[in-house]
Amino acid sequence: MVRERKARAVPALVALGLALLAALPAEAKIPIVRAKELLYEFVTRGGQSVGLTLLEFEADLEEVTEAEDEVLGPLYMMTGPRAGSFQISSEDGTVFEATRNDAFLKLPSHDAAGRAFSREDLLAAARATTTLPAADMEERARAYVRGRYRNFELRRFKVVRKGISLFGTVVSYDVELREQSASEEVAIFPNRVIVGLHPKSGRIVSYACSDLRLEIPARPKISQVEAQELARGPLTRYLDPANGFKLLEVADSRLSVYPASDRKSGWLVWSFRFRFEGRIPVERIVAIDAGSGSIVKIAGR
Repeated sequence: MVRERKARAVPALVALGLALLAALPAEAKIPIVRAKELLYEFVTRGGQSVGLTLLEFEADLEEVTEAEDEVLGPLYMMTGPRAGSFQISSEDGTVFEATRNDAFLKLPSHDAAGRAFSREDLLAAARATTTLPAADMEERARAYVRGRYRNFELRRFKVVRKGISLFGTVVSYDVELREQSASEEVAIFPNRVIVGLHPKSGRIVSYACSDLRLEIPARPKISQVEAQELARGPLTRYLDPANGFKLLEVADSRLSVYPASDRKSGWLVWSFRFRFEGRIPVERIVAIDAGSGSIVKIAGR
C-alpha cells in the first residue's frame, strides 16, 4: 500500500534531499568518459608510452560494453585497434585488464616452403626469443604491479609461474603472482595478477588481475585427497589416454574461498588445476565444496 505523504510533516529541504536520493541509481556508475581517462592514466603511469595522446586514446576506444562478472563485479569492457583491450570497474575505476594487442611478439606460422610449423617448433622458437634474465623480467613485472595494484606491498603475493606463453603464434613472457593467506587457519579468495612482457624488450604488453577481499575459517569437512578424487570425475575425457591426452600435473591444490553472488560472502572450496598435454594443451580448474563434496565450478581453457 502506498501511504499518502503529509507535506507539512517534512521540512522542504529534507523533502528535496529525499527526492534527489530516490532519483539516484542504486549503484552510481563512473561516466564512460571518466573511465577512459582513468585507463589512460593507468597505462601511462610511470612514464610508460602508448604512442597516443589522451584524445586519440579516448577516440580509439569506440567499442564499449557493460558486463557483470561474478568476481570483478560490474565492468566497462573497452576495445580499440590502437589502444588495446581493457576491463575497468564501473563502480570505482579499478583496472582489471589492460592489453596492448599490437605490442605482442608474433612468430611466423609457416616456413619458406609454406609448411606449417608444429607447436613444438613454435615453442622452441618462442623460448629462443627471450633475451633478458628471468630475475629481470620478474622485477619489471613487480615494478609495474607495485604502482598499480591496491596495497600491493602490504599484501602477500607470491610468484607461482613465470616463463614463455604461446597462444597460436603470439608470444609473451608471463609472470603470475597469487595472493597468499597470512595464516593456515584462514582461507582467502586467491587473487591473481598476471603481467605479460615482450620476451625481447621486456616491455609490458598485458596486465590482468582480480582484487576481491574475502576470507573465512579454513575448516574443511572432506580431505584434500577425497576432494581431488571427486574433481577427477568430470574430467574423464581428458584422463582417458585413448582420447589423446596425457595428465601433466595437478597443481594449485589448496583451500580457498569461492564467492557468492553478492561478492561479500562465500564458501570454502578445494581448488585443483589440471594440466593436460595433447593435440592442444588443456587446462581445467575444478572447485569442490569442502563441506559437501559437490562440484562448485569447472573452468579453464
